[in-house]
Parts: sequence; C-alpha cells; structure tokens
Amino acid sequence: MTIRCVFDGRDSTLRPYEYYALSQNDNMSSVLYIECEDIPSYEGEKYFYIDFACYNTRGVLKSKYVSPKLYADASTGNISFVIPNCLTQHVGFVTAQLVMCVETASSPVSKSVMRGDRIFDVRPSVNTLETAILETPNIYDELEQAL
Repeated sequence: MTIRCVFDGRDSTLRPYEYYALSQNDNMSSVLYIECEDIPSYEGEKYFYIDFACYNTRGVLKSKYVSPKLYADASTGNISFVIPNCLTQHVGFVTAQLVMCVETASSPVSKSVMRGDRIFDVRPSVNTLETAILETPNIYDELEQAL
C-alpha cells in the first residue's frame, strides 16, 4: 500500500490525501510517499527526517520513532519511506512531522506544523501466523523433552 501525503512548504503542513489503515504488525509492505510542494531553498544539500508518534485507540502515546536520514528524489523532489513494523505494533493511530535539515546547518531548518492529522490508523490483526509459529511443536523440542 502507498500512503500518500503532501507537505506544503508555504504553511509547513503535512497532510494525508485520504484515510489509510494498516494491519497491526504490518512490516515493510507499505510505503509513505510525501509529495513536497514549495520547499524553501537553503544553501547546502537538504535532507529530511520523519518523526513519528504512535498512539493507542484512547489517544495515549505508546512510542516514538525517528526515520533514518532521507533525501528527496532528484527528479520529483518527493520523499519515500518504507514503513517498518515498529510503527504498527500498537492498535490506534500514527502522526508524523517532517523535519528538514541542511548539511551546512547544525540544527533543523524547518519542521512541519503538528495539526493532529493521522497519517494512518493501525487496525487489529488476528496474528494467527505469529501464534501458530510459537505454538506449533517441532521434532527438536519433542526429542529434547523425551531425553
């Protein structure tokens, strides 16, 4: 799944195009794609981070995550990020803030404004596979118990 968002440099907002939901414990199968519009120009090479906050269904913060250093695509100026498992561990929702840095500056030069927009929701998963792997006996365990 591709989760499409737009970052508008004029008002520093990061907004999803529509409602998105991922399954709990989804891992590396979805991509966050950020279309960047009207990015301010600075001296030096720009790079980005995405700060994520994961909340449960009651709105209680459960975890935070910072992406690795990201660069905008040279031809489109857009940013792509593959969503890791740690962002989908908790049923609830995820918010994000785009942070822009410049190689020549010692601190971030711009951050998107937090408006409370959910980038995506995390829905419960049956997790049958994870449960089955843990509960399925194997020959080595049975032999060990027999000895």
